[in-house]
Amino acid sequence: MAAYVKDSETLRMFRSYLFLRIVPVLKDIGLWGPKIVQAFEEMGVLSFAASDIDGEMANDEAAADEFDARFKARLAEVTEPD
Repeated sequence: MAAYVKDSETLRMFRSYLFLRIVPVLKDIGLWGPKIVQAFEEMGVLSFAASDIDGEMANDEAAADEFDARFKARLAEVTEPD
């Protein structure tokens, strides 16, 4: 079961999203030494260093705002008196 979870598509996507945020931030704040680069290369996430972290964060905010708006609209629907 552990091998199944470790190799699952869901966990692969989770790792991708996680490292999509971590890798460029570490580079931006100056923690980008040879050991870090080598570790990220071995993990296969080095390509995320070129990610636009500000753009990704803006997308996250937009998605959160959309979720909040949908939640509030749905809440109004179910709490509205008949």
